[in-house]
Amino acid sequence: MPAPIRKASFTLDSPRGGGLIDGDVRFPEGADEPLPAIVFCHGFKGFKDWGPFPAWGRFLAEAGFASVLFNFSYNGVAAEAPTEFTELEKFEKNTFTR
Repeated sequence: MPAPIRKASFTLDSPRGGGLIDGDVRFPEGADEPLPAIVFCHGFKGFKDWGPFPAWGRFLAEAGFASVLFNFSYNGVAAEAPTEFTELEKFEKNTFTR
């Protein structure tokens, strides 16, 4: 049976004025030594709580990794509604050059 998983959320200020970057770190509960980390960078126009991404984060944590999932700035998803596009003006400005 895998160890229970702990999730810790974080928020960073975007250094380029893009607003906040929200993320989650998942890791085995009670880990008493440093863990290898995997940073999951979703595809263009995606967000950390979409589809299978949270399950993949849990799977990696159950395998003994610290998994980090985050939202890129301008992805259109706010922390208050992590599975809905509520910041449409930011999503509209999200381009490959941003």
